[in-house]
Amino acid sequence: NIMSYPAPADIAGLQADANLTVAEQEGLNVGALMYNTQQKPFDDVRVRKALNMAINKKAIIDAVFQGAGQVAMNPIPPTMWSYNKDVKDDPYDPDAAKKMLEEAGVK
Repeated sequence: NIMSYPAPADIAGLQADANLTVAEQEGLNVGALMYNTQQKPFDDVRVRKALNMAINKKAIIDAVFQGAGQVAMNPIPPTMWSYNKDVKDDPYDPDAAKKMLEEAGVK
């Protein structure tokens, strides 16, 4: 039997069952936050960068997906042919994000 995409909350129980074999594979599911870069304040790259730095992505994966996922380093998942490991994500740094927003004039 095969079960595609079990609920994250069910994974630990499935793995604990000696009668089951849980096979895992990286997928193509990507969650993203999109901005209209034609409108203020998102037309300023500093605002977009600051918002990216203000989001604790690991905490979201842990809380929402019970750890069943990985933080995206860039918009292309590592399972796709066009993934570029040299493109790095901004660090989670809410203090720097706040300062960058202030510099961009966002309150």
